[in-house]
Amino acid sequence: MSSRSDGGSEPDGRIFGRDMGMLCASRFFFFSGHNAILVMLAPFLVGRGADPAQAGLAVGAAGVVSIASRLVAGWWSDQHGRKPILVIGALITAAVAFSYGYVQSYNSVLALRMLEGIAGGAFLTTTWTLAAMLTPSGRRGEAFGLFTVVSSMAIGAAPLVAIFLESRWGFRAVFSVASLCFILALVCVVILRDRPAVPLPTGAATSYKGMLRPGVLIPSLAGASAMFVHGGVQAFLILFAAQRGIVHAGLFFTIYSLIGLCSRVFVGRAGDRFGIRTVTLPSLFILSVGLFLLGTARSLPALVFAAVIYGLGFAAVNPL
Repeated sequence: MSSRSDGGSEPDGRIFGRDMGMLCASRFFFFSGHNAILVMLAPFLVGRGADPAQAGLAVGAAGVVSIASRLVAGWWSDQHGRKPILVIGALITAAVAFSYGYVQSYNSVLALRMLEGIAGGAFLTTTWTLAAMLTPSGRRGEAFGLFTVVSSMAIGAAPLVAIFLESRWGFRAVFSVASLCFILALVCVVILRDRPAVPLPTGAATSYKGMLRPGVLIPSLAGASAMFVHGGVQAFLILFAAQRGIVHAGLFFTIYSLIGLCSRVFVGRAGDRFGIRTVTLPSLFILSVGLFLLGTARSLPALVFAAVIYGLGFAAVNPL
C-alpha cells in the first residue's frame, strides 16, 4: 500500500489526485460566486442611490474583516481540522448571496458584506492550507500554480455571466446564481476527505513571532498590496468604464484571466527553480505598468492591452 508524506500529500509525488480535484472544484465554484458578487455589488448599490464612497465602503468591508477571520481560521484548522471551516464558510456565503437580492437598506447590505468577508476569508484560507497538505513540498510552487488556474477561470467567466444575467433578469438573478455556486462549492467540500488536525507544540499556537520574519512578512506585504489593488479593479471597473464610455468592459476580466491561465503553471515552476524573489520583483513592476495603462485607458483596445499587461503581472504575483 502506498504511503503518504508531507502531512497527507498524494503518493508517488503526484500533484493532482481525487481530493485535490474536489478542492479545486470547490474553489472554482466559490470564486465564481464571489466574483459575480464583487463585480456587480457597486453598480447594485449605486443603482439604489448609494454614492461611490458608500459602495466602496461596502465592497471593502469584506476584505477588512476577512483579515481577522483568516488568522483565526488558520489556527483553528490546525487544531480541529479543515473540513468544518469549509462547510460552514460555504453555507454562510450561500445564504448571504441569496439575501442580497431581498434586503432593502444600505446598512443591511453592509452587514451582509461583513458576514460574507468573515466566512469567505476563512474558506479561502483553509483551501490554501489543505492544498499545501495535499502536495509534495518540492513541487508546491507548480501545484499552487495549477491550483490558482481555477481561480483565473472563475475570474474570467463569472463577471461576464453576471453582466449578462443582470442585463436580462436583474441583480436578483445574479445573487441567486452566486448562491447556487456557493452551494456547489459546499457539495464538493462534503465529498472531500479531510486531513487530520496537527496540533502545534505547547505555546506555539499563540505565538506569531514567525510571521514577523522577513522571509514571511515581505512576501505577505507584496501579496497583500497586489490583492488590495486587485479588489478595487474588480469592484469598480464596470463603473469606471461606463464613465469613460467604454462598452464591453467585461472583456478585461476574460483577457487577464486567460493570460493567467497561460502563465501561472510556468510561473510556479520558475518559483520552484529560481526562487520566489526572482519571480516576484519583476512581476510587481509589470503589475504597476498594467495599472497605469488601465488608469489611462479611454477605449476598448486600450483596456484590452492594459488587461494583457495587468494579467502578466498579477498572475505571477498571486500564486506565490
